[in-house]
Amino acid sequence: MYMQYGSEEDVGLVGILPTVRLTKESLQLVDQHTVGITIRYVGAREMKRLNKKHRSNRLPGNILTFCTLGSNSKQVCCDLILYHRLILKESLNYNKTTQSYYMELFAKGILNVQECLV
Repeated sequence: MYMQYGSEEDVGLVGILPTVRLTKESLQLVDQHTVGITIRYVGAREMKRLNKKHRSNRLPGNILTFCTLGSNSKQVCCDLILYHRLILKESLNYNKTTQSYYMELFAKGILNVQECLV
């Protein structure tokens, strides 16, 4: 699993993200395949662009999941793209901790990955 994100100043992730260990435990759901997952944090402009291009939606979303099957059907490359500022705002609106809301979104992303494997 790979993590990619901008500067702390742009994304504001210090002390909020769940640990990689928790994420790896979630990934045991897809252990029959070789799955490469990149977790990418983007700002509003990039999320709007991706959402418009791939979902025909002009608004930014909190998470997008993209999967590509490799030449071997057991290999899958996936991107989980998250918009931190919206996730932070939504967690407050839903009266949840940011970390628990992130875990819900990671679970949603992993379920989307599983759909690619079926």
